[in-house]
Amino acid sequence: MARLLLLLILTKIVSSIVSPNQNSNSTHKDAVDFFGGSDIGRIKNIPTNPSIKKYEPVRKFLSHYNSLKPVAVLVDDTKETCNDAKNFMLRVFEVTPSAKYIQFTFQKFNSSSVTPAVEVKGNSAFGNIDCSQEYGKSYLDPTESNGTAAFFAILNAANALSQNGAILVFIDRKISDEDLASHTGIVRKKNIKAGFDIYVVWGGPYPTKYSQDHLLRELCEYSGGLFLVKADKDLSDYYYRQFLMQTNSPFNTSIILSKKHLTGASELTFPIDSKITGIHVRIAPSISSGSISTPKGYTMDILKKEEIAEFSTGSFGVIEAGLHEIHLNLTTARTHSVGIWRLTIANTRAQYNFTVFAYTKLTAQAYFVEKNSNNPVTSITGYVSGYHESTGSDRRIMKLGISAYIKSISNISFVDKDGQPLADNADYTLVKDSLTENNVSDPDREIDVELHDVSKKPTYALIQGKDSEGNEFLRLSYVSPYNSNDVFPQPTLTIETGTGSELFTTGGKFPVILFEVTNHKSTAVDVRFTCKDDKSILRFLQPYRQIIGPHATATVRLTLVTRFGSYEDEITFTAWIGSEQFTKKVIVDVGTEVLYDNENPEISYNFPSDCSKVVLSSCSEGTWTVKVTAKDQGSGLLQVTSYPQGLYFPTGFTTGTRGEVTGYYSNSCCNPDLQIVATDRLNNRHVVNVNAYLAFWGPAQIAAVVLGILIFILIIVLIVYLIRKCIQRKDNYHLPTYRGGRI
Repeated sequence: MARLLLLLILTKIVSSIVSPNQNSNSTHKDAVDFFGGSDIGRIKNIPTNPSIKKYEPVRKFLSHYNSLKPVAVLVDDTKETCNDAKNFMLRVFEVTPSAKYIQFTFQKFNSSSVTPAVEVKGNSAFGNIDCSQEYGKSYLDPTESNGTAAFFAILNAANALSQNGAILVFIDRKISDEDLASHTGIVRKKNIKAGFDIYVVWGGPYPTKYSQDHLLRELCEYSGGLFLVKADKDLSDYYYRQFLMQTNSPFNTSIILSKKHLTGASELTFPIDSKITGIHVRIAPSISSGSISTPKGYTMDILKKEEIAEFSTGSFGVIEAGLHEIHLNLTTARTHSVGIWRLTIANTRAQYNFTVFAYTKLTAQAYFVEKNSNNPVTSITGYVSGYHESTGSDRRIMKLGISAYIKSISNISFVDKDGQPLADNADYTLVKDSLTENNVSDPDREIDVELHDVSKKPTYALIQGKDSEGNEFLRLSYVSPYNSNDVFPQPTLTIETGTGSELFTTGGKFPVILFEVTNHKSTAVDVRFTCKDDKSILRFLQPYRQIIGPHATATVRLTLVTRFGSYEDEITFTAWIGSEQFTKKVIVDVGTEVLYDNENPEISYNFPSDCSKVVLSSCSEGTWTVKVTAKDQGSGLLQVTSYPQGLYFPTGFTTGTRGEVTGYYSNSCCNPDLQIVATDRLNNRHVVNVNAYLAFWGPAQIAAVVLGILIFILIIVLIVYLIRKCIQRKDNYHLPTYRGGRI
């Protein structure tokens, strides 16, 4: 059917081929006469100053087309291309008022479809086009192509035009339907000219890396149109979109600097080593001023996206939703990147936080594994901030995993979650034999670090040293105070549907669903988010991609646009780390009868292992696990969470399910308390508190004890009653009665 439709469209195009004496030049002459008899009369208001580059494509289009014939405006389904088209058309009306006599139609296209044509009259209509959110739906579904179906859109527009005219295409990415051009003959011979002048405004980098434009150039040439390149390109937005669509990152993500609750102006420095391929800076909320400088003194204003994009291909800046992000691609940079960088930022309005992430082959991951042995080791002794001095029996070994070759480690220190150094100092021991020069056969080596009196709070280990080429490196790693085997094995990411999600709604609304994505790793992860559904009511995600810090949670907003009617939609939200995916399914009811449900969800639990036999003073030697079961037969479960976090559902569950779900939680006996919260889709909540030392006293055991106590009380009451009856029987005797007469 699709091929038949395309052949029918092609037939219409071929039937509209103009004869040699009715070419585009004669048509244009009639239009010139209407405008006053000359090209100058038509476009006299176009600025001629060569420095005003943004008007150049507009001038070329109007000069070449020079007609009042209808124009079909085709816009690729990206926010950047929409803005390009909007600005271009506003300039058309600006430079020639006669454009109001041209009939414009507006259509969007993407990798799989074309929207119906909408007639647009006047510059105000183009000015009212919203490019902020409706575009970019191709990011939602991972099955969508990175390319776009430009030829299908052109054929569709040609079929829709009632008479000869122009097709004006705005595009900045590769074409996904190149085979359509050859199958339909849309580009076949130079002497074939359709009755439509085809103009293409290219908004991406030019020249293109993979010659994505060559077929479009041919099509413009053969039809009598022009291939135009946008003069005032904002490559920052283009590179940002490419970053969002990138499915695989070849390197890991590490934190190299993080500070929170800063005020006023701050100037900080950090080293960039030879293993780093990219820098990503995130600042929240947005700042009032800032700059970043390379080791050679090249400085960029981080508030100017164009300066960031000029640093290298693939670099961009983003300011949205109170968040400021800067991404610098070091692999394509023209300036030297290795060395000490300088970041200067200021915010006069509020406190702000910032984090510098690095895409790198060299990562460091720290975790505790065991008590220190008394065996002597060859070691280097130094000082680690954040620990109190104590006896050797209190020492524990911290494993420090290094993912690439290094020359040395010069210092290990500890900072809190705000990036502030911990106050006290104590000695540490670094085992020499674990360094790379003595262990070159194993690139994924682990270095033993012996510490005194380990902190009872999670901290960050700050590791400094020199990479394999002798350049300084700096890495931050989250460190839990408990042994790595104390925690029940969990996936890298878990996803919960957030409270406040609108899962019961009506048609014609824009409900929002919140997804809470938690990173359980001790290092940062770069996560891409996609979404798909059964009823095609998805609108957009915010954000589409985010670097999530260790043991941190990111909230992703999914906005829907509901159609009228009564139906149920199943939405699948996916978080991607490279090719690894983690999914969460959600049921949304649209237009259904309002459900009455004031019953709390059910929660039950039992302990496969507990701490009842563990002495509190030796709590770090014991672990416990609880099995949690929840169910809600009314509106269905929204979420089942725990505090502290870590409740894990091996098979997951669909938000809105009315069936039983089972999860597990495990921790050290030093953390025996857990709060379990089950919430349904109408926000009814059930909270249960458990303690691993009181594991015996579960609901069943407590019920049995209560029942036993009640039975015991009844027995006591019965015994007392019987005793009293016996006593009364003994005390209740009668005096004898004698018969007699009068004496």
